[in-house]
Amino acid sequence: MSFFGSMGNDGAFNPWTTDISSAGNRGKVGGALAVMPVFATIFGAIVSGIIIDALDFFAFFTIMGGMVIAVGVLCLFTLRDAPGLAPTGTHGVFGTSSPLCSIIRSWAATGSCSGCFW
Repeated sequence: MSFFGSMGNDGAFNPWTTDISSAGNRGKVGGALAVMPVFATIFGAIVSGIIIDALDFFAFFTIMGGMVIAVGVLCLFTLRDAPGLAPTGTHGVFGTSSPLCSIIRSWAATGSCSGCFW
């Protein structure tokens, strides 16, 4: 979860925040997003302590797991990209002209990667 979650965040969320912000407000957006984990940690510690004291650990983990599942299903059906959103190029790590793409094509064509790195 940590690996795939962080890769999804780096690959999707950060470019999205760049797309929705301008050069004038990008610092404010970045600052607001940088403070959120601190607030979430404080809030989560307080709420977790209240739930654990009131109900016990099993109920706490059941509630947290249910909330994660519910939010995931809700987001699956409610989040949409902007209608006019389109790729702007083929650059980057996974673009069609990238070195990684060339290595994968070479491996797929030959079944080995003997000539990929030298």
